[in-house]
Amino acid sequence: MKLLKRAAAKSFQLLCKPAWKEFERSIHSPTLAQERTLRAILQEAAKTEYGKALHLTGKESYQEFSKLVEPQKYDQHLKPWIEKQSQNPANSIFSPGGMRVLEKSSGSSGTAKLIPYNHAILKSFEKYFRIWAYDILKNGPRFRSYRTYISISPSLGKDREAGLSDDSEYLSLPLRFLLKPFLAVPLDLKQVRDPEEFRHLLCAYLANAEDLEIISIWHPSLFLVTMEYLQTHRQEIAHTLKTNPRFRANPEVLRKLSSNFQMAELWPHLKFISAWDGANSAIYAEKLKKLFPKATFQAKGLLSTEEPITLPTIEKSTLPFLCDVFLEFVHEEFGIKRIHELRVGEKYQVLVTQAGGFLRYDLGDEILVTNSGLSNCPAIQFIGRSGQISDLVGEKLTEENFQSLQAWLAAEFGLSSLCVLPINSNPPYYQFFYEANQAIPLASFEQFLMTHHHYSYARDMGQLIPAKAERIKNLSDLLLQFYSRKRAMRQGDIKLKLLVKNPLEAAEILQYKVESGAQYEIS
Repeated sequence: MKLLKRAAAKSFQLLCKPAWKEFERSIHSPTLAQERTLRAILQEAAKTEYGKALHLTGKESYQEFSKLVEPQKYDQHLKPWIEKQSQNPANSIFSPGGMRVLEKSSGSSGTAKLIPYNHAILKSFEKYFRIWAYDILKNGPRFRSYRTYISISPSLGKDREAGLSDDSEYLSLPLRFLLKPFLAVPLDLKQVRDPEEFRHLLCAYLANAEDLEIISIWHPSLFLVTMEYLQTHRQEIAHTLKTNPRFRANPEVLRKLSSNFQMAELWPHLKFISAWDGANSAIYAEKLKKLFPKATFQAKGLLSTEEPITLPTIEKSTLPFLCDVFLEFVHEEFGIKRIHELRVGEKYQVLVTQAGGFLRYDLGDEILVTNSGLSNCPAIQFIGRSGQISDLVGEKLTEENFQSLQAWLAAEFGLSSLCVLPINSNPPYYQFFYEANQAIPLASFEQFLMTHHHYSYARDMGQLIPAKAERIKNLSDLLLQFYSRKRAMRQGDIKLKLLVKNPLEAAEILQYKVESGAQYEIS
């Protein structure tokens, strides 16, 4: 059996190698790679109704293309075209070659959007996965079991019938076939619709995978909440392992579940963790690193629902996915730049042109250019969503403002989670939910806010009343349950926000806390 698994792993790596070679060529000749990518995309886009409406011929140079197509916003420019495409999936209306599946964006930074996937964009996601997997297998830790947990999400309600529910669905059948024996959690678990049953079975599979070596998840807070559930319900999980025919219980696992174990003890062979660590994910990623100090932690690249943008590598930092997406970068002072014009240390917003129909699409993400060590290709670090401003009465508070507060509270009070809610009541105010080792004085929050000129002015003018703060038990779980149950979001898509900029969403979270009662109260 071990020989068969090694052979399967080797075959998997060989299938992924051509994609890695193409990626390597692109980062060593980024300008040429981008010219080829744009040419290929425009040739197909010109065949669509959307492309014809933009007067594309498919032969445009970049300069001609940028004059014909202005930067696009979803609601302002694209929504009617995508709605028409969804009603006529086989036709080349917005997506070249027609639409294969309609994917729903997470909606955690605003209204959820419907994103059409054609054959080309699905192949793009698969290529991205192949490059990432090849790099890990070739340049990462030395694996023995290759046992892997890939984040999956349950099918909760009608909204979950459409779209893709786990990373493997981007893959062709040969890759899926080779990947299946290494999965710690079977992909059919996503068919479980009851959220509590799903969470319980998920933890049972994970607990029983003592040889787990690779974890690939999205927001680290979701995995932290899963581990908290596993520890809290360890006796019930042990009973499930012994009695449920799905499982063949490992005696050593049962022994550990009978004690107050540490998570690192449960997976002694864990070697590699892939998760977000940028923007609001940072504090949760640090906690995950401390729980598994022997495992290599790799931050995920910028991977939007629309298109992969950047790809993390073991030896070369996080690099742009130049072979499949054409990227432009908007600087508030210097205008729109291409990959070869970027300057290290500068911040930009991203425009995406991809094979699924999106042309010069304003992704809404802000990045920082860093040094990759390559002569021609910079590294790109995700900072956060652009435009994440809370502005009840003109106070103009941003996520970056609260990141410094978060870091200080973590150092001073053992803060592990923070969520800031702008409450548009009469009069309006800011509500802080936090989880920490000790209670944080309310004055700490208000004093921080008063250091910001526009907030201080609004307080002085009586536009805002003083902030409120509440210490919450298992705050991450509260927020995850809100988004999955009230917003019907797939758990793997949820990005917990430090600042909830939408007052309506903030009010809903506040109400959900009230409805949840004592479940999240500090005893």
